[in-house]
Amino acid sequence: RLITLMFLAISLSAVGLYALLGSPNLPSRPIFLKNTNHLVQNRQALLSQKPKIDFAHENPSNMAAQIEAAMLSKRNQDYEQAISFFKKAIPMAADLDIAPVLIALYGETLTFAANGRVTLEAQEAFIQATKLTPNHPQAHFYLNLYLAQNGQVEEAVTHWQKMLDMAPQDA
Repeated sequence: RLITLMFLAISLSAVGLYALLGSPNLPSRPIFLKNTNHLVQNRQALLSQKPKIDFAHENPSNMAAQIEAAMLSKRNQDYEQAISFFKKAIPMAADLDIAPVLIALYGETLTFAANGRVTLEAQEAFIQATKLTPNHPQAHFYLNLYLAQNGQVEEAVTHWQKMLDMAPQDA
């Protein structure tokens, strides 16, 4: 009798949990999106960033605005918009120390937009970043990822190991 009661309790709990959290008829959503407080906070964050994005659109020759808008768009996973802002910012920063960083971020954004696949355009950006800063870790990481994604896994692992060996202890 005790086993039967435990079985019923577990079964009813499972059905109740299933009814609250999902069913095949509901669209797939990460569990954190079901928290309405998170949705409200995310909406508020996006609304607070909108003036900065609008300012960048209205001032295409303002490098700082383009960079900030690119970073905000990237953080918000609006990769196409981020790519557009990076394309405006990079030529303006061509003679500055920040250029290789922006170029590598542009390549990373292209990679994110391609669902983690390092595209040829992203590869070109990473190569350009390493020409400006030969030991640029972010660019080298993604160049190695490109190798791995294109069947040269052993070479990529060798290069990644070299990166680890050269990295500071607290990296």
